[in-house]
Amino acid sequence: MAVETAAPDDVLLLPAVASELMAALRAELLLAFAAAVVVRGSKQEDRIEVRYDAIFPSLYQIRQRGLALSPISYATAHMAALFVKHFPRDLAGVFPPGAIPLENRQAILKDVQSRGIHITTKVTRNKILEEDEVE
Repeated sequence: MAVETAAPDDVLLLPAVASELMAALRAELLLAFAAAVVVRGSKQEDRIEVRYDAIFPSLYQIRQRGLALSPISYATAHMAALFVKHFPRDLAGVFPPGAIPLENRQAILKDVQSRGIHITTKVTRNKILEEDEVE
């Protein structure tokens, strides 16, 4: 089942506080900048929650590379550069990220890893109960 066709009920931008994320921070990326995006929606008879956690290099790691950037500007600049690099040349106009062809989105996520950015994805599916539909 393709999750990307699920209609989101709400989109939340949350600070990443998952236990797995905190363990990764303690293990190798101490004081890194992290963010999470949680999308909740429904498809047919399933409730779907997709969570993306992103861990960016810490200020210390960025300084070791000889860059005078904050972690937020580093993350923003690299993600913008990847979108520009992989944006289809035959399309014109303004598009939301979901409208970019699948192969281009996959190429962006693949290149993210080479820039020191770690992204994890977690998909949770639950059946919709009849009493939940009444609410």
